[in-house]
Amino acid sequence: MGDATKRIISGILVGVLVSALVAGLAWRGILSDWEASTYDWRLSTVAHLDPQDSKILMMYVDQASLDMMEKSDLGWPWPRALYADVLQFCKTGGARAVIFDIIYSEDSIFGVADDDAFANGLAETGNGFLSVFLSQKIETPLNEVAPLLEKSAISITDTQSPEPVYPGFLALPISPLMQAARGFGNVQLAPDPDGIYRRMPLLFNYNGTIIPSLYMAVFHAENPGDVVSLMPGRMQVKDLDVPLDAQGNMILKYYGGVDTFPTVGLAQVVMAARAMKDGETPSVDPSIVKDKIVIIGVSAPGLYDLRPQPLASRYPGAEIHATAFQNILTNDHIRLVPMAMGLAGMLVLAMLLGMILRLDLPQWASIVMGSVGLLVAAGIPTIAIRFGWWAPMVAPVLAVVATFAATIVVNYLSEGRKKRAIRDTFQKYLAPTVVKELLKHTDAVTLGGAEQDVTVYFSDIAGFTDMAENMTADALVAALNDYLTRCSQIIMDAHGTIDKYIGDAVMAFWGAPLAMPDHAEAACVTAVKVQKMLAAWNAEREKLNLPPMPTRIGIHSGKAVVGNMGSVQRMNYTAMGDTVNLASRLEGINKFFGTQTIASSAAVATVKEKVLCRHLAAVRVKGRHGVIEIYELRGEMSDVTEQDHHLVQEFEKGLAAYRDGRLDEAQSVFEVLARDYNDVPSKRYVQWIKAAARAPMGSDWDGVVTFDSK
Repeated sequence: MGDATKRIISGILVGVLVSALVAGLAWRGILSDWEASTYDWRLSTVAHLDPQDSKILMMYVDQASLDMMEKSDLGWPWPRALYADVLQFCKTGGARAVIFDIIYSEDSIFGVADDDAFANGLAETGNGFLSVFLSQKIETPLNEVAPLLEKSAISITDTQSPEPVYPGFLALPISPLMQAARGFGNVQLAPDPDGIYRRMPLLFNYNGTIIPSLYMAVFHAENPGDVVSLMPGRMQVKDLDVPLDAQGNMILKYYGGVDTFPTVGLAQVVMAARAMKDGETPSVDPSIVKDKIVIIGVSAPGLYDLRPQPLASRYPGAEIHATAFQNILTNDHIRLVPMAMGLAGMLVLAMLLGMILRLDLPQWASIVMGSVGLLVAAGIPTIAIRFGWWAPMVAPVLAVVATFAATIVVNYLSEGRKKRAIRDTFQKYLAPTVVKELLKHTDAVTLGGAEQDVTVYFSDIAGFTDMAENMTADALVAALNDYLTRCSQIIMDAHGTIDKYIGDAVMAFWGAPLAMPDHAEAACVTAVKVQKMLAAWNAEREKLNLPPMPTRIGIHSGKAVVGNMGSVQRMNYTAMGDTVNLASRLEGINKFFGTQTIASSAAVATVKEKVLCRHLAAVRVKGRHGVIEIYELRGEMSDVTEQDHHLVQEFEKGLAAYRDGRLDEAQSVFEVLARDYNDVPSKRYVQWIKAAARAPMGSDWDGVVTFDSK
């Protein structure tokens, strides 16, 4: 058996073993909470409801309604006679049904006449539905249940009965309302184990009698005598076909957070109904309820009917029922992909991934294949939700991650002796990225190097020598180690290669050994992040009476020779050349301008949208031909202020005037900036302009600043 065949078989076995482990976790329900959370996220990507498509109108006792009625000296609870007016309003407007998601289990505090008025309204309009609540606490005499059983009990086939069976406990509306309502629906809801309301039972087993939910109460009233067929995974009656989970619950497809459905305050409707009775024009047109199912509920925080759902942590309970209505009325359902089918797909994916990852692939290819596997495992369920399917996500994703990790372990254990020897040798003094590059090309461990495009970063602590003289050796070492650790972490997080530490100086570069098309941008962004970190850190040091460590940074992009250089006894991966030297020179130029970070035009060419760059000067440096345009990096765009932008804009106006020889104009600009912003570069230009004024300007004036010292 060849080596390639052995690798393929071992990869398949890894996939099978991982799948078996994950399948065991899934069958035991250990992944259920995580799966539910991913469903919530997936649902949020498709949650939307055009108000014109809504079959529901919510009438809420919201805080505004409570406040409005308070002005009429009516506190909560309101007189029930008002609901009779609301019912008449809905009948006038042509509502399909009016549902009260409020349980009237006690007599009105306003007396019998108040209850009678509400009951008369229910009887006269003939389309009002009331809520009941199956309970383990309230025992209801069977004779009181008779009106409910007569109007709303549902017949089902013997295929399957709803679970659990409730043993004769039911919270009911008071008798006059029971007699007058068209139907009744149970409003009991049970959250998932994590407390989120994702499902709703449509039928309830009340001591052997089937009690409907609010939707089924309306359906039963409109289709009396129809027999419901309740089967594993679905409920059918007439043209209705609703998918169910294993417990017989409908999975709710929410359309958003609070106020997803068209909503009107109940107090507004009450006032409109009164206006209609008085022959006045109502503030709310009754036509808004035309052919709608109106659900009346409470949403004011103080009335305690707010519950968590996947897209909102505080959601009115009435809108949970509204969601069920909308799902069923528009046939917009969530169906469960059977677990066995999902696990079978997971097995195939894990086997394929294990087989591919065991092949002798470059590391980048392995990462790509692992990412593709992860994309498939997460992407298919994410796409499936758009078509109304809840496919398992956590189990496949976990299987992909575990298969990837397992194959890494297997590959490591079977990796060649030469690679292991190289790692053991070089990981002691090379950055991890360099080690990885060498492991890809084991023959590249030589003393030579190659010319590459890089961006070099030099930093140095300003005034370090004086600071060191005033500190003990232990304190100095501790402070310097802390400083270097903080700076180095930011550099390495940005995939920079730390070349060396030279006392308090740091040299790093981007673009080697791993090619980076955006190496200049990475270096410049890193520099401003280092300065931001140091500003906060130095402020903390000053609070502790410790000397700050202000840092100057120079950055330049260009060609450099990069490679392993040194002796036979010791090699170091480093960069050398004019690009390195110029970056070091730019770091020193900060001292003359009073700036913190200077970069060449080559380095800032692609970073100006992310970092605020001030065109500082055109300079000549000793030992180098040509003019270099230099820029100050003032900070990331998200951190700088309008004042920073104004300073840069005005400064560049002054710089343009200076370079054109319009020195009086330039001096005026720089003096304002020096005064208003205490800007050191502006002060330097004022000094140079005053010095230039003492000698006649030659025809060769170019505004270039020359630095004769290194």
